[in-house]
Amino acid sequence: MYGWLWRHLPGGSALRVAQCLVHLLRGHWREGWQDYESRWHLPGHAAATPMPVDVPRWNGEPLDGKRICLVHEQGIGDTLMMLRYVAGLQFAGATVILRVPKSLERLCRLSFPKCEINADDAVGTIGGQAPWPACDYVLPFMSLPRVFETTPDSVPLRTVPYLVAPLDGPEVPLTGGFRVAFAWKGSKDHKNDRNRSTSLAQWLPLLTIPGVTWYAVQREITKPEEQVLRQLPNVHIVTGIRDWADTASVLTRVEAFITVDTGAAHMAGALGQPQPDGRIEQMPTCVLVSATPDFRWMLSRTDTVWYQNFKLYRQPVIGDWDTPIRQIGAALQAVVRDHEMRIAA
Repeated sequence: MYGWLWRHLPGGSALRVAQCLVHLLRGHWREGWQDYESRWHLPGHAAATPMPVDVPRWNGEPLDGKRICLVHEQGIGDTLMMLRYVAGLQFAGATVILRVPKSLERLCRLSFPKCEINADDAVGTIGGQAPWPACDYVLPFMSLPRVFETTPDSVPLRTVPYLVAPLDGPEVPLTGGFRVAFAWKGSKDHKNDRNRSTSLAQWLPLLTIPGVTWYAVQREITKPEEQVLRQLPNVHIVTGIRDWADTASVLTRVEAFITVDTGAAHMAGALGQPQPDGRIEQMPTCVLVSATPDFRWMLSRTDTVWYQNFKLYRQPVIGDWDTPIRQIGAALQAVVRDHEMRIAA
């Protein structure tokens, strides 16, 4: 049936993309990633991510001695999630070029010192004309799982941090208590922001839990939101965040991150957090997930195949953020009690 619709009805590409998202949600990734290429036929997608016409797209050819350019095409979170594939490309002998927005440049240089960074504010924008680097192949970041034939059982670097934060960064007052960074909303320009973002008022039950010191890493804070936050004695508004490297620096100085489904969530999942004994582990991260989830979170799971230290808290129905926030509050109170007992011992 779907095949007939794709061939004969207007908007067949949109139907195929919708079907691929169903496949990905259900864990049928081989079919899903193949059909995901139909996104290039959606109105506006190709225009927003112009690709060179004289450079072939990589489709699994040998890469030893070749140059491949990976291209940012959608959200920051998408690119951060797909940077896990860089190590596999380098192991195959490729010189990897990362074509990313300026806001990711410093983080990419720190995390991937052997890559060439082709950063420009025009990358990922309609009409963007950033000069193309010399390369043998090009590939949009979100096409990497298709070429690598990734399944839920073969996600690379799920347990290994692959992003590195700078040693310097915005000032973070390290006061007492269990330190938690938080972000309650995503970019208002995101097409699904009304389903993924929360209001600050919904977080007040969390922000008043005793024994927790909170750090707001929200990039866009309204005046009314700022007034509410400044009335809470255990909340610090982190200022001076210039780019994603600064956000990474802040996250390495707290003990957990609680957030809605944003790019910062992906960065936290991939970020190495120094431990007192010298080990580097992934950042413990709690993510609030809509009842209509993004495909990467799949269905019903409280964990994710993408990041080992993630815990997903899902809406039971659309619009109900109180339930997952209440669940996070109960879990956080247990963690704080354990934290205080360890300190007392």
